[in-house]
Amino acid sequence: MKNENISRVVKVYGNIHQHQTIADLIRKRSTNKQDIRDVAVETINFKSISSILDLGCGFGFFTEALAGKISARTTITGVDLIPGHEPLFLQACARAGVQGQFIPGNASLIASFQDQSYDLVLCSYALYFFPEILPHITRILKPKGIFVTITHDSRNMGDLFECVKKIMGRHCTRKEFLLPVEKLIRQFSAENGAAILAPWFGRIDIIDYPNALVYPMDDLHEIIDYFHFKSPFFLTGTQIDRNDIVGHLPELLQQQSHGKNGVVISKNDRIFICSDPKPTEVNP
Repeated sequence: MKNENISRVVKVYGNIHQHQTIADLIRKRSTNKQDIRDVAVETINFKSISSILDLGCGFGFFTEALAGKISARTTITGVDLIPGHEPLFLQACARAGVQGQFIPGNASLIASFQDQSYDLVLCSYALYFFPEILPHITRILKPKGIFVTITHDSRNMGDLFECVKKIMGRHCTRKEFLLPVEKLIRQFSAENGAAILAPWFGRIDIIDYPNALVYPMDDLHEIIDYFHFKSPFFLTGTQIDRNDIVGHLPELLQQQSHGKNGVVISKNDRIFICSDPKPTEVNP
């Protein structure tokens, strides 16, 4: 993971309480009420899976989706940059019915993991931070191992991004530009994910997850809260004061709604289920 991304991750996700609050609000406003992680694992046969790695595990949402599907003898390891996620992840393991272990640190830590040591590797909304570690993911997977990753499409939250860029455009001479968060998502998105994964897996199954966030006009403050939370991914490298964005954002969001009863923001994601790993292609 690049140093600037590490810095942003620590700034954003290091505030664990705020992260939990924002995650709860997104679930509340989602039109698709089925948890995407449940969708991601519902077709997997867990009978032969005894070792799992949750990469960028966060609170353990992905691990918790395995409850009732895995044996109590299954081992689960979580790797995450934020040390404070450890107790939450271990609680998620307990709810899944297994004992887990947590390793704090950058995802590049898996470069030191043993070959063919995992039956299943999970990575939810994180691979765009470190797509360069795909060779090591295939290396640590067993020959019949599976890699499941979830990511955004390139227009995810795009309605919000466009409003932010309109405000920023008043201070910027460039007519078109990408926010840091847009550049990040495009490192591994719904649109390019299959092409990025293809050199490392013989089979890639795709499941689309259509979704949108709907905010009544009286609750636009929740979008502002989201912007404040993610502001390092919006504004790092710019000279724009986030308070200037916040001062104009509600008005633009309301204009965008065109008289509807609320603001609708795109939140489409995609699941990739990858098998037949090709570790022989790892470069020395």
